[in-house]
Amino acid sequence: MGAESASDRTNATAIAVGIIAVERIRDLRWTVLRASLPRESTVFPGDDKPSSIHLAACRGEEVVGCASFMATPYQDQDAYQLRGMATAPAWRRHGLGRRLLVHSEELLRARGVRLLWCNARLVALGFYQGQGWEITSPLFEVPTAGPHHRMIKRLATAPQER
Repeated sequence: MGAESASDRTNATAIAVGIIAVERIRDLRWTVLRASLPRESTVFPGDDKPSSIHLAACRGEEVVGCASFMATPYQDQDAYQLRGMATAPAWRRHGLGRRLLVHSEELLRARGVRLLWCNARLVALGFYQGQGWEITSPLFEVPTAGPHHRMIKRLATAPQER
């Protein structure tokens, strides 16, 4: 890959969003979410299940954003858990996180999924709330990642009018 100009970085339309093999997103998971931990910490329980979905935002072959969804019940309800959502620092605030969530919601809705949940870092609460997620828990500590709130999003049976 050649040198990247500022206009290249800001051109988020050049970014493709889609399903990807989990191995392709582990470097970004480690760099953004778990750099103080061993690389093995980027392997999440459920990563290899056939029901799991791994999405990436890619600029060519470079993964610049990612999110994983695993079939994990929420309070005895069928649901998918969002885990490992990350955006490369140079690509933050370019709409990639929103694009990943919109794409994943369309995929999951088509599979009949109606409930999503996650453990959200405090720094990400505003982002998730802006995408229609709701806080459902008091603040709690994740020993390796700091303070979090649990959040949910209910998916409509058909896509909302845009």
